[in-house]
Amino acid sequence: MDTRLMNSRSRGLRESTAYFHLAFMFAGLSVMAMGAYTINSSTSITVSLSLLLIGGIITVISFIGCFGAHLEHTGFLRTYSSATTIFLIIQIALVGIIYCHRSQIDYYASSLWDFFNDNDIRFLVDFEQAFHCCGYGSINDRAVPSTCALSLDVDSGCKDTLVLLVGTWSEWLIGGLVVLLALQVNIFIYIIKKRL
Repeated sequence: MDTRLMNSRSRGLRESTAYFHLAFMFAGLSVMAMGAYTINSSTSITVSLSLLLIGGIITVISFIGCFGAHLEHTGFLRTYSSATTIFLIIQIALVGIIYCHRSQIDYYASSLWDFFNDNDIRFLVDFEQAFHCCGYGSINDRAVPSTCALSLDVDSGCKDTLVLLVGTWSEWLIGGLVVLLALQVNIFIYIIKKRL
């Protein structure tokens, strides 16, 4: 095969990979900006800090991937492949843990509801408004505030609402998770092949 053709293909792949990561870097910066904007607002501190953390991780990893691909810098590419490998392993482990403990999800969700009730009540208020539900198991089960069923005009708890929502969108959620994991595995394999 002609060397010029191979160099042209390599440069095109390198540039498309760099632009792909550049777009994700700007998306990560946007998520961080939303988190910073909402940090002192009436939004839950948990939501604001989560946006800052997720946006920061996306920005840093995308920055490393973008400039590693664009400059063909070995150190950046090794760091990027290590970070994506770690996150891929964490995601697969989380899916496995959730699957193994699926019978105890109700217990963990109830404990999480109690945690937010003690530490960040604004998160529960925002959650109830977003999903149009009240209380955990029913409108009388730890509703925040206790009159939310009247103010939101609902008659079901958030657990039932989420179970119904996940059941409705389960195929899309599983498909999205499979596509995300497959994309990460393909990127990881491409980088490993490139390094060898």
